[in-house]
Amino acid sequence: MFKDPMQTAHYLNLQRDMERANLSNTNQALNSGSIQAQNVQLQQEVARLQGENQYYRQLLCKPMNEIAEKNGNFKETYEKQMEIMADWMVSQKAFKELAIQFGFEKGQSAQETIQQAKDLKTSVIQGKNNPDHKTNADEFIFKHSSK
Repeated sequence: MFKDPMQTAHYLNLQRDMERANLSNTNQALNSGSIQAQNVQLQQEVARLQGENQYYRQLLCKPMNEIAEKNGNFKETYEKQMEIMADWMVSQKAFKELAIQFGFEKGQSAQETIQQAKDLKTSVIQGKNNPDHKTNADEFIFKHSSK
């Protein structure tokens, strides 16, 4: 190529350096494209998650039975809770009936017994009930009576 071997070596080194630079530029371009593709994917995922977040925020504003219709996991929990509530309501009705029967035995009318129960309800909320009765509601009532 060149008469001077030093010039030839210098030229070959320059050529090699240019090839490396071109290869590096090609890799950077490929990496840049890959990074841009990843950014697009991440932006799409963020948009999807924001939409999902909005869906659940709106869903949580609905009555629990509507939430249960939309979410199977919640539905199972909701149905168990409704069973507990139904059992509790039947239990409350049974105790009310029993109290009225005891009221009759004491010579009270049903209305007098109901009024007496309302008065006792206020006492229970204020923590004035007899602690010897050890009802399972005591802890819950005192924890939530200020609400």
